[in-house]
Amino acid sequence: MNKKYTTTMEDAADGSGDGILTFPPELLADMGWKVLAVILLGGLESIGGCIIAGPVIGVLERVCFYYLNPLIGGDLGDIVSYIVMIIILAVKPYGFMGLTRIERI
Repeated sequence: MNKKYTTTMEDAADGSGDGILTFPPELLADMGWKVLAVILLGGLESIGGCIIAGPVIGVLERVCFYYLNPLIGGDLGDIVSYIVMIIILAVKPYGFMGLTRIERI
């Protein structure tokens, strides 16, 4: 059997080495911050809100990447999720579909 094929199959089976299941760490860190922005936009208690917020963040990133990056000359497509996260925390901290709880002491 071909050594390259067996190595790739072994790497795919246990997830180690240079197989098909490895990701660069900076990709996973960037994805984690974008997931946080999606959760805050949708609401911490609302799964439906997160399902709606995911495509909203994705469309905003693509629109900024294709239309605003040539005008501004920066990398606005990558930071638009963070801008949305800051705006949501300032305006509506419980998200769009999160529950508003006011407790009086």
